Amino acid sequence: MIAPPGLLAPHTAPRRRPNGTRPACLALLVPATVTLAACRSAPVPATPAGTQPESRSITMERLPCYGTCAVYSVIIAGDGEVRFRGIAHVGRTGESVVRVPRASVDSLFRFLDHIGFDRLSATYTSGASACGAYLPDLPTVTVSVVRSGVTTRVTHDYGCAAAPPVLGELHRRIDDAAGTQRWMKGS
Repeated sequence: MIAPPGLLAPHTAPRRRPNGTRPACLALLVPATVTLAACRSAPVPATPAGTQPESRSITMERLPCYGTCAVYSVIIAGDGEVRFRGIAHVGRTGESVVRVPRASVDSLFRFLDHIGFDRLSATYTSGASACGAYLPDLPTVTVSVVRSGVTTRVTHDYGCAAAPPVLGELHRRIDDAAGTQRWMKGS
């Protein structure tokens, strides 16, 4: 059985922003099995003109497999702040924070719109109707997108034959934009 991500490392309270709020995207790190089981995709309206980039973020969690799959989460905020949390089979465990160009973040959001992320199934996992034929023990990745307080979440088990190939491309683009390779060295 694969452990829920919240059980992989001790839970720490999300850091508060200077304005006193907590980023909604860190809810993925809450240690609750029910959290992932109850995730549903919610429609995301187009980002209205004048929306602050800080009100949007992309979180990607790479979950454990039975082998040595890299296990980590990365949060890319709308302003370019990247928070990496290495958990297992990575070169650096713990949390690291860097900044990426806002143009990289904008490009990711354009790609999300291009692929219709908000219209994808919420789950491509074993037993889900969107999965199709299933091959066990391949990596699972959850991507959550927050725009103006609305979250859309898609969980993709690479063992699902019917999952859209564009999900793998999205995962690669998130890794590239965040520069996660810098934390994989030595893994």
